[in-house]
Amino acid sequence: MMSQTFLHVILIAWATLGNGEDWTKAQEKRWSEYKVNPFYDIPWLNLQKGQSIPQLGMGTYLSNGAQLMESVKFALRLGYRMFDTASGYENSEALAQGISQVGINYRDVFLITKIHPSRMGYESTLEDLRSTLKQLERKNINMCLVHWPGNIYEKDEKKLEDSFRNAEQGAYLRYQTWRALEHAKELGLCLGIGVSNYELTHLNELLHYARYSPAVNELEVHPYFIRDDLLSFCRRNHIVVIAYGSIAPKGFFFFFLRVPPFFFFYKIV
Repeated sequence: MMSQTFLHVILIAWATLGNGEDWTKAQEKRWSEYKVNPFYDIPWLNLQKGQSIPQLGMGTYLSNGAQLMESVKFALRLGYRMFDTASGYENSEALAQGISQVGINYRDVFLITKIHPSRMGYESTLEDLRSTLKQLERKNINMCLVHWPGNIYEKDEKKLEDSFRNAEQGAYLRYQTWRALEHAKELGLCLGIGVSNYELTHLNELLHYARYSPAVNELEVHPYFIRDDLLSFCRRNHIVVIAYGSIAPKGFFFFFLRVPPFFFFYKIV
C-alpha cells in the first residue's frame, strides 16, 4: 500500500511541475480517490525522547512558489505528514502556505529544516533557525539538522570550502553549530536535532562532545549507493537514517528515464 501511495504522489507531482499551472476542480476530483489514512499507510518510527517521525516524507529541494504549494496540498491529502526543507532552499514560506491552505493542524505535520553551510557557527546558527521559524510561522520545528559537515567561507556560494580543506576550522564550526542546536533544543525552538551528510569521521567527532546525540542523519542512500558501514554505525548508536534520493541517483532519472526532478525529492526513513 505504501509503495502504491508513493507512486500516486509522484504522478501528481509530475503533472503539477510539468505544466506549472494550478490544479483545476476536475483534476482535484480525479485524484481525490487516492486519499489515504496516514496513520495506517505510512508508519511512524520512534526517535529519541519519545519523539516519532513518519517513515515516508516529501523533500522540497528545487521546488517553490505555486508549484510547491499545490504539491504539498495534494501530498497532505494523500496522507503525507513529513516535509523536508532547508534555509538554503528559500521555500519555507511557500511550504507553510501549502500546509495552511489544507487546514491541517500543525501538530500533525512533521517539519525538518537544515542550517545553511554559510551560517555555521554559534550565533549565526541560532539566527538562521529563527529566520526559518519566522518564514514557517511557527514557534518551533520538529527537527533541525546541520545541513553539511563543511562550511562556505566565500560570499560567492559557488566556492565551497569544506572541512577537508581546512580541518581545524571545519571542526570548530561543527562544534559551535552543534552547541547552538543543543541550546535551541533546550529553548524549545526545535524538538529534535540531527545532522545531514555526515560521514563516519564527522559522527565519531560529534559523539565525542555532544550532550544530545543526533536523532537522525540524512544521507544519500539508494540501491546504487548503499552505505553499509555508515548505516551500521548509525544503527548501533540509535541514529535514524533519512534517505534522500532513495530510489536511484538524481542523474539516472534525469538522463535515462527523463523523470522530472520531483521524483528525486522523496525521503524514506
